[in-house]
Amino acid sequence: MEQIATEILESMPDAFTALDREWRYTHLNGAAEHLTGFRRDEMIGRTQWEISREIIGPQFDTVCRRAMDERVTGSCEEYLATSGTWFQETAYPSPDGITVCARDIAKRKRVEEALRASEQRFRRYFEIGLIGMAITSPRKGVIEVNNQICDILGYERSELLQLTWAELTRPDDLAADVASFNRVLAGDSEGYAIGKRCIRKDGPIIYATISVKCVCRTEGSVDYFVALLQDITERKHSENALRESEERYRTLFNSIDEVFCIIKMLFDEDGRPVDYLILETNPAFHKHNGLEHGVGNRVRELARISNNGGLNFTAEWPLRANRSVSRVRSKR
Repeated sequence: MEQIATEILESMPDAFTALDREWRYTHLNGAAEHLTGFRRDEMIGRTQWEISREIIGPQFDTVCRRAMDERVTGSCEEYLATSGTWFQETAYPSPDGITVCARDIAKRKRVEEALRASEQRFRRYFEIGLIGMAITSPRKGVIEVNNQICDILGYERSELLQLTWAELTRPDDLAADVASFNRVLAGDSEGYAIGKRCIRKDGPIIYATISVKCVCRTEGSVDYFVALLQDITERKHSENALRESEERYRTLFNSIDEVFCIIKMLFDEDGRPVDYLILETNPAFHKHNGLEHGVGNRVRELARISNNGGLNFTAEWPLRANRSVSRVRSKR
């Protein structure tokens, strides 16, 4: 049985030592020899303070004394300058004294440091305020928000953390948002982007674009969502105003009885204006001139066709712009 126990200890990558109540080494494995830099025959019978003084930090010393005096298992993590690495050190009470296990955790520490640095970068980006950001649970509750999204929606941070996206979204836009959200939960996509209308705390409607990306656990289930919210209300109002203006212009352009067309000035190799290309005509163009295919033709060609057809085709075109709206008079 003792042979089996010895083989097990020797196969361990962790450093294992046993000390009696006088703090003398009684057993150790090969990993402990490597850690301390001493051979087994140099350590057996000597105290921990004689052999390992340089690698015993204050936390480990406290853990060992509690295990020896109070019979309490304890653990700590310390950086050992002699080996240039981190160790997790655990002391266990034993009938004859204590046993100590030291595990190299340098790799885990590097992973933790990389994760911590990544979280710090994310936090800086989260708080920089370039765009509204929120972290959302799979149940659609708001877990965290930045100041920008609070400003956009008009809520205090503590208020937003009590709400769901359903409460912040205009009802007409909710179905499309929920459908996209559920597709991510089902594993059909990793995220989505949509336009939607949000409701500010003080009542006004906010036009926004929202981009949502899921972050998954190791087994594949969704852990949380990161949502980016951009307020496009001002742009939306400008687009609506432009569309209304274009509609008014289009109504006037199509209803006026005088012939109008949109033309583009053409130049020769020397940069001199030589002709016009007709880009668009109103209904009166065909009504008064009888020309069915004005768009895409040059004015000189249309004048030739109209003259051959017995039409007196005259036009007024200023040579001051590359594109303009022109009136065309024609009479028989």
